[in-house]
Amino acid sequence: MNTKPIDNASSPEHQHDVEHQYPSAIYFQVHFEHLYHLMNELKAQMLAANHQIARINHSIEREQLSPGPTYPNKTSGTERNQAKKRS
Repeated sequence: MNTKPIDNASSPEHQHDVEHQYPSAIYFQVHFEHLYHLMNELKAQMLAANHQIARINHSIEREQLSPGPTYPNKTSGTERNQAKKRS
């Protein structure tokens, strides 16, 4: 008597069932192409944001290092009011 188990995995019916249970290769290709495109867009946006942040940091550093405008003989409103009270 032959006790060898029957291999249903190689039967055409089984392969047909497996093909219907899983998406086709083109689905994965389109899906990963879309993901690749999205990743490239995000990378470009991150680079642009990093450049913008660098420009903002540079302008802030320039403002902090450069002295503000000086106006000789100008006094604030508080100083003028105190001078008037003294006279």
